[in-house]
Order: sequence, then structure tokens, then C-alpha cells
Amino acid sequence: MSSWLPYMHTLLDEATRDSVTCTMLLMLAVFVVVFVASHCNDNYSWVDRTWSIVPVVYAWIQWYYSYTAAAGAPLWSTAFLFCVILTVWGVRLTFNFWRRGGYARGGEDYRWLFVRTWPLLSTCPLLWTLFNFFVISLFQTWLLWAITLPVSRLPVTGVTFRDALYAAAALVLICFETLFDNAQWRYQCAKRAPGKKDKELTYGFCVTGLFGYSRHLNVFCEGALWIVLSLAAYSQPDSSFPPYMWLGCVVLELLTLFSTGIITEHLTKQKYPRYAIYQRTTPMLIPSLSSSTARTILLMDLLEGEQE
Repeated sequence: MSSWLPYMHTLLDEATRDSVTCTMLLMLAVFVVVFVASHCNDNYSWVDRTWSIVPVVYAWIQWYYSYTAAAGAPLWSTAFLFCVILTVWGVRLTFNFWRRGGYARGGEDYRWLFVRTWPLLSTCPLLWTLFNFFVISLFQTWLLWAITLPVSRLPVTGVTFRDALYAAAALVLICFETLFDNAQWRYQCAKRAPGKKDKELTYGFCVTGLFGYSRHLNVFCEGALWIVLSLAAYSQPDSSFPPYMWLGCVVLELLTLFSTGIITEHLTKQKYPRYAIYQRTTPMLIPSLSSSTARTILLMDLLEGEQE
């Protein structure tokens, strides 16, 4: 047994020699856990349950390595500031996921049920297991790690005015994401409540307030947040920013276009036929400068009148 100790010590040193290696190994451990859990429980939202948690852990590990490597570095720095901001993001998103029942026993994103109906995936258990292994578990777990890599390139030597502007932009995005999610939550609660419903609730989906500027403003803000983080790291004059560190935010945007632009939009339109009008009047992600609420309601009311 003692002969293995030097080997294990060397292995541990190699695993923790830098923040990228350390967080990558942690990411692989998370991947194994979520794959086994999803396969054994036949529930494929385990990555969703980690979505707002593990990036925060990765970010703080990145900061710790940078902070300890810079002798005499101040605690308050750009890297520390962004870790605090990402912690706020994680707490907020975790709370929103919790109140929607995301952590409830058996809770699963309705989109996975739809994906399981796709040809081949619905008829071949082996293909579905491979899809779960490579796409649901490995790819998404990798993505949650990749979006945090720019933190390792943020300075630990203070906060410049430029860095403060990037941080302010990130906070603004989190605020708008929060406002949008809260409006969505209030609408859904009112829609499910017993009693007489306002006309807006009969549409089945919200078109007022921030929803008049973008159909998925929260998703837009989510993606933009990680772009801001990457830009903040890229703009540092004394730090190299390898091209691969752009992968996280770029792939996240592509995933957003697929999951929201194709799957979510398709299912919502299928459930609410009048959603097609909302699609014509309001941008899906990038918000417009003027609200489309009045026009959307007018067109939906005209359609309802024609059907009567």
C-alpha cells in the first residue's frame, strides 16, 4: 500500500497543477454522476439541475488559482468581482429553477419528452443511451465548464474602469433576466389560479411588458452574459486569450438557437395556435426598440373575431 502513495501523490499534483486541469477533471466527475443518474432514473434533467451551480464552482476555482499564483494580489479584483456576479447569477437561476419545480422528485424538462419522440431515438434504446451519453450528459457538462474558462484570464490586480463597465453590463443583463423570469412566473401563476381570467390570460402566453420586446428576453440575456465575460477577459492587455476560450459562449449561442428557436418555439406554437401571430410581431431573442404588445393583441383579437 505504501508503495502506491508516491504515485498517488504525483497523480494528485498533476490533477491540480492548474485551474483548467483541475476544473476539467471536476467536470468529468460531474459528467459521470449525471449520466449514471439519468440512465438509472430514466430522467434526463440532471444536467439541468446542475446548470446554475457547477459554473459558479468552476469560476471560484479559476479565481483561487489566479489569486494564489499572484503573490500579494488584492482580494478585490476583476476576477473576484466577476465571480461574485456569477454567484448572484447562480443563486437567482437556482431559485427560479426551484420554484418551477425543477428540483422536485421526477421533475423533467418537457423538451426531453419531445426529443425522445424523434425517429430512431424513440425506437432504438441503444441510440437513446448514446444520445444521453454524448449529447445530454457529456456535451452539456462540457459546455457548463467551457463558458467559465475566461475567468482564468481575468486579472487579480485590481478593477479598471473598463472592467467595471463590463461588470455593470453583466449585472444589467442579470436584472433584465430576473424581471423577465418574474413576469413569466406571475403570468403562469395567474393562469393556473381558479376563478375568472383576464383576457390576456386566455392567450396562454404573455405578450405584455418585456414580452412585447422579445419572446425570450431571458434567454437572450443568459447568452449575452457569457459573451460579456469572454469580452472582459479578451480585452485584458496583459493576458493571452486562446481562441478555444471563445468556444463556450459561441456554442451556447448555437445551442440556444436550436433549443429555443426550434424546439421551444415549435411546441409553443403547437399548443397555442395564436402564438404564430406573436412570432410575426415580436423578435425571438434580440429585443426590439419598441413594444409590439398593442399590435400583437390587436391581431390576435381580429383573428378571434374572424373565427367567431
